[in-house]
Amino acid sequence: MRQPSRVQRGDIGERAAEVFFLELQWGPLPTGVQDLGTDLFIQLRDESGVDLRLMLGAQVKTGDSWFDSPGTLDGKPGWWYKEPDKSHAEYWANHHVPHILVLQSEDRRRRVWAVLSKDTIVDTGAGFKVFVPAEQRLDPSWRETWVRYASESRVAPPLEGSRWNFSINELPRDEWARFALLAPRLVAPHPNKGYGTAINWAEATAICLQAESERWDGFAANLSAVPSSEDAQSADEAGWRFAAAVRQWIDEGSIELLEAFDAEANVALRVAKNVCLSVAYFDRQEFALAATTIDAEITDELSVDHVWLAVHRSRILAETGNADAALEQLAKANVEVASVAGDVTVSALRSSILWSLYELSDRESLDLSAVAPGMDTTTSWWRTQSVASGLESWTTRVFRGWGRDRAKRFGGSNAAHNELFSAALIARLAGDSSGYRSATTYMAMVDLAVPAEVNPPVSASLDSLRECGSEEELKLAIGRIKDEGPLADLRRSVAAITPQTITHTSWRADLVALSEAGGFYPPESAGPLITFLLTVLNDPKPFEDSYAVHVSVNGLLQAIAGLSPHLEEQDSERVVRYALGLDANASQIQENSLAALLRTLDQSVLERHESEFRLKADDASLPAWLRTIHAEYVTTSRDTIRPLLLNGDVRALSAVREFTNLNADEAQAMLKVATESLLGLRYGATGFGIGGPDMAQLALQIGVFCSLPAGIQTAISFVADPDALRTPKRNACKWLARQPDLIDEQWRATLRECLPGVIAESRSDPLASWLDEFGGAAHLLLLALLPEDDGARAELEAELVTGDEQMRFDACDYFARISGSEPLLLALARDSNYRVSHRAILALSHLVANSPSPQPAYLRALASFATADGEANALFILGGLESSPLSRPVRDIVQSLTEHQSAEVRSRAAKTLHDAKAIT
Repeated sequence: MRQPSRVQRGDIGERAAEVFFLELQWGPLPTGVQDLGTDLFIQLRDESGVDLRLMLGAQVKTGDSWFDSPGTLDGKPGWWYKEPDKSHAEYWANHHVPHILVLQSEDRRRRVWAVLSKDTIVDTGAGFKVFVPAEQRLDPSWRETWVRYASESRVAPPLEGSRWNFSINELPRDEWARFALLAPRLVAPHPNKGYGTAINWAEATAICLQAESERWDGFAANLSAVPSSEDAQSADEAGWRFAAAVRQWIDEGSIELLEAFDAEANVALRVAKNVCLSVAYFDRQEFALAATTIDAEITDELSVDHVWLAVHRSRILAETGNADAALEQLAKANVEVASVAGDVTVSALRSSILWSLYELSDRESLDLSAVAPGMDTTTSWWRTQSVASGLESWTTRVFRGWGRDRAKRFGGSNAAHNELFSAALIARLAGDSSGYRSATTYMAMVDLAVPAEVNPPVSASLDSLRECGSEEELKLAIGRIKDEGPLADLRRSVAAITPQTITHTSWRADLVALSEAGGFYPPESAGPLITFLLTVLNDPKPFEDSYAVHVSVNGLLQAIAGLSPHLEEQDSERVVRYALGLDANASQIQENSLAALLRTLDQSVLERHESEFRLKADDASLPAWLRTIHAEYVTTSRDTIRPLLLNGDVRALSAVREFTNLNADEAQAMLKVATESLLGLRYGATGFGIGGPDMAQLALQIGVFCSLPAGIQTAISFVADPDALRTPKRNACKWLARQPDLIDEQWRATLRECLPGVIAESRSDPLASWLDEFGGAAHLLLLALLPEDDGARAELEAELVTGDEQMRFDACDYFARISGSEPLLLALARDSNYRVSHRAILALSHLVANSPSPQPAYLRALASFATADGEANALFILGGLESSPLSRPVRDIVQSLTEHQSAEVRSRAAKTLHDAKAIT
């Protein structure tokens, strides 16, 4: 075999150039087979050999044929270096390391060089050319020139004042679209400049990205050179058509123009269009279409646009269960982004790559300190400013409401929403999932919390919170909307969750939505979703590996429980099989969620497995918490639970079901636990236990249901103890207030004497942050003990009604037992605090149901509350009707609730009607 002479000349020429730079005491590093357009990377040093931390790339061409195209440029003789395509031009112009071209004859007697940059590379249509001046001979005299060139190439452009001074015309036109979409703050003309100078299509696009599209209208109205957005749709210049399509997408949510847009031969516009379309398709949960849209433009060409496309492709892969493929794509993109020239859009893309790698990888193997600086980019600063501006607008709106501002303001725009929307969209287009989630979460919170003249549908805000994985915010929002509506929006949002739409980011928030509002899920569509969740529950690893997430068993169990109205028999069987399959290594974190889910299952399914539950309950190798859960479904044996009860395990009470089922010694053991716990709830004590049952209430229940007077005495003595913490006394006081006959005369006198001190207690209660405020519990008990003609009653009643929210809450319970209190309860039903208003509705409902001749005004009020959106009013009305006879007008109200939007309300209404028949 024979080595081609061309290759031989190239190798010898590169070695000769390497020797030249070695003689300068620099460090040339040959790239060898990795050559993509660089033969040498040269480490620059000063004359004493100290490294300057600068790098220079060199492409070396050896042979006499490279001097076959002589020419002149600016009066200087030299030679034209030409290539038939643009691949190397893009590589050199965008490389983060500055490059030079070295031409040398075969005998090396003629050696010249030229800078390779956007300024020296000339587009020839299909290819490009570079002029190499004859005067630039390759010799040591250019040493300082090369150092200066490398230094200046590394200096970032000044950004202070750039929004005022920058002009997109300074950039090549094939970068306009990318800059307009990723750095619109830089591209859009400053608002204070007015409408005196015509804008181009890139500036119009940037204006739209900042959610200020009305400024485009201002330019069009004042300058004939600027087309209106309607005229731009049919403009000759593709850029204006693109701007019009982007505006339609942002302003109207329509992608009709984007889909129809033909960028013709403009690759940069095609890439920008497809990025926008891909984001739009993804938001519509058309994931496959989003992926193919990106794939249509991805090539092997090394460019910023290729990196941009790769960032979006990797995000789609990651979100849709292809984490490994996403990581592979990101790793390649991370290498490529280092090879393109740096600008604000490149740093934005690099930031997105770094965060995605960190998010999808094993975080223990990555150094966050190396990731965080890469996230701190110019475009992220600009987006942060938009977020801050949006939150400032929102704060102003809240303050004006607080200050009872009655001023009339014209215009329907929502500045807070627009600023946050802009920040979210720009982050999204850059592939910055973290920035997008943050801004979108703020936007949804603002839109939900403070009504504005122009706000998106509530379902859109719920979807945003869910798709961004904002679990805590979503849970709060769903709770509010379940109570007060609009329930139709809640139903639409929950219905959007399917096995196909769950993503890496939305996964945990999807579970929260199902847990909180699964009853609103369409019954006809629930089957596949339940099957999917049960499959993940029984074998989470495939899902974890594909989506790069941690599966929370607790969250899964709660989501399935939320969907319990839609469980079929085979679903219940799978839940039971899961519970029976747990072994000694099962995590106790799932204890409460598993117990709650099992209680929602069809009783016949549980009864079929009683023998298996008994075996598990008797299995001493299993942890006590798991055996207790199993024992709850064993009706023929107490052997498993009894030792736990005698040992003082209060969790075992759940398996007993009713206190009346306790044996005397078991009740004594439970009372002992309660008594000992109450002794620790005193001022000055340490090591308070948080969670578990209310021990004072437990003592009362044992005393009443187990005929154990010592339990009642224990609770009463705790309430009467001046050194016992006040907050834990709340439930015991309210329980005794409802059943004052349980208190003998001796204790009545003691309580009448000590309760004023409990009411006046001002010492700091260390449990106040963990338990409900004490409120008016002592007022209620004292009122239950005082004679009807006692003068202190009026003052106690007044304190209840005029006190804080917890006092007013307790006032509702008190007046619910006093005939003629309907006007007061109706007023409290309009209380500004939702807990008070709901409690008042419950109390009013109770009074009306038990009145022999309820007033029409109060019936109309209940009917009005029943028709309000949300389920809270309806549920509290039904709560007030429990164990009450129903008059015909009240029955009609309940009957109307059997058609309610909420499945829980419908079920409760049907039960109330059934129970009322039994009472009658």
